[in-house]
Amino acid sequence: QKDYLKYWRAVRYFVKSKYKISTGELDMLLFLYSEKYFGKDKFKEFDELLSWNVNRFDQLLKRGWIEVFRKRVGKNKTLYSLSFKANRMIHSIYEKLILCLKAMCLILTKFIVIK
Repeated sequence: QKDYLKYWRAVRYFVKSKYKISTGELDMLLFLYSEKYFGKDKFKEFDELLSWNVNRFDQLLKRGWIEVFRKRVGKNKTLYSLSFKANRMIHSIYEKLILCLKAMCLILTKFIVIK
């Protein structure tokens, strides 16, 4: 059984402390992780579900969590993407969750063998 979310709370608190981001910012970055490229409309779509913060987009852009992928040209809107920094952080979240799961499986296996 793959129960990755069992350790989510501990990993989330670690990530928030290490990277100095809020729960809302972390949730937003996790939502955008699978989007590859997005406009402000996609950002606002999910931002409406989070706690109210009218400056969230500008703060994430200013602090280097998201970056401009393509500037507006004619009718083509500006596209954004997660920065390398954001992608590395999210990748480390998945690694930590997998590591916690493997560690727990190892402990349980040793416990069962000892019994």
